[in-house]
Amino acid sequence: MSNYFTFSESNDLVLADIKSNLVPALLGEAGIGKSSFLKDLAQKDLKSEVFVLSINNLSGREDLTGARLVKDEKSGEYMQMFFPHEAVTSAIIYAKEHPDESPILFLDEFNRTTEDVTSAVFQLITERKLGSKSLPDNLRMVVAGNDAGNVSSVDTASV
Repeated sequence: MSNYFTFSESNDLVLADIKSNLVPALLGEAGIGKSSFLKDLAQKDLKSEVFVLSINNLSGREDLTGARLVKDEKSGEYMQMFFPHEAVTSAIIYAKEHPDESPILFLDEFNRTTEDVTSAVFQLITERKLGSKSLPDNLRMVVAGNDAGNVSSVDTASV
């Protein structure tokens, strides 16, 4: 007996999590269709959009949070400001423009990056905030990763 669910077996479980504003984690072998499954579920069952953020493409936490030093026009002083990643910003804008939908921010390949980036991703999930930007209530999140290969282990607290 396998410890894995097929996509058809997972559909109702993942959909229930999303509707309950939980953050399901899709784990499996590379190339089995996790992204396609989620996009199909969003389109057919939620009638909404998916915004993909490939976490493994972020070189550091600042690529997600967008922490930058910006010079204040009036004082001439530099201050740290946050400009979230384009995928996050696009998802926030869409969610605000479509309050009757449940769009998804899909955090793909979350376990194929550094611990620092993974920590920032989990902070986004738990606090529903990135820098000074809060996620709208109707914006849902899903994470996905591979369960073998070149992956980082996730600590018990994160699980």
